[in-house]
Amino acid sequence: MSRGQLSLSALEAGVGVLLLTAVAAGFFLVDDGADDRAESQLDTYARDAGVLLTTAGDGGPQLDRALRSEDAWAANRTAIGARARALLPANVRVRVETPRGAVGPPAPEGRPVGVAQVPTAAGRATIRVWYP
Repeated sequence: MSRGQLSLSALEAGVGVLLLTAVAAGFFLVDDGADDRAESQLDTYARDAGVLLTTAGDGGPQLDRALRSEDAWAANRTAIGARARALLPANVRVRVETPRGAVGPPAPEGRPVGVAQVPTAAGRATIRVWYP
């Protein structure tokens, strides 16, 4: 009885091809989660900006006081927008949406946007931040 044997070099070549295919598939099929990390960072920026805008811990205009009346909002709207921009890194855009109105450009569609809501005397204010 004669048996056929597979040469060892052919077996090694087959295992090598399978290994290379698995590694290549890992690069192409694995999601790196970059959008999730960006959105998480943006949520942190929005939350931090919301806290600073409502508490005025840095001596700037307080969002809560600016929303007490229409006149107070009209007088402080520009200062609130400037303060929100100053609180964030230069490469981040911000929009503050309040029951009395909004400051800043609207967030673009299809991009990660960080969102935080903060309570104020006039209701909830929403802070939206994104990378341009």
